[in-house]
Amino acid sequence: AGVAKYYNGEAYGATLPPNPPAMIDLSSIDEMQTIVVSGDSTTASISIGAATPLAVLLRTADELGATASLKDGHRWRAVAAHLKRVANHQVRSVGTIGGNLMLASKFGSFASDVNLLCSLLGATATVADPSKSGRKTVEMPNLHTLNWDKLLLVGINLPAPELKAGQRELVFTFKESPLAR
Repeated sequence: AGVAKYYNGEAYGATLPPNPPAMIDLSSIDEMQTIVVSGDSTTASISIGAATPLAVLLRTADELGATASLKDGHRWRAVAAHLKRVANHQVRSVGTIGGNLMLASKFGSFASDVNLLCSLLGATATVADPSKSGRKTVEMPNLHTLNWDKLLLVGINLPAPELKAGQRELVFTFKESPLAR
């Protein structure tokens, strides 16, 4: 069950070959597995490598929410609370933000709570395009429109809230995908 149906073809009525033609190990690329927090807990933006496990992002959001004042840390406490509802601890420990977003991009039937959260927060994706020897920034709602055959999702940027003096941000999220029991 779970995401296995997307790997074996069951979700879209196809049979996949038993072994992919090639496997590329991205685990040694530091940029793909790091989180960089810019700013303090009230003005923070977070850049997340696509191969970063969801558990690491959850821990970072928890830390930012815990160090912020009650009125200023709402964004990061909401992010942490939302991520706690994604999958379970074991899956969050190995499942990556990029993997989750790519499943949602490739399979429209995959209800991605991570994609929902990123879209809500105005996240952008950094995409490497070797055919153009460069990178581009893509807004989250446009991620699923790309042809991923020759592209690589490098990372996600969760921006700081754009608030005027005296404004506060309230973030409420809801679970899109039902939890498997």
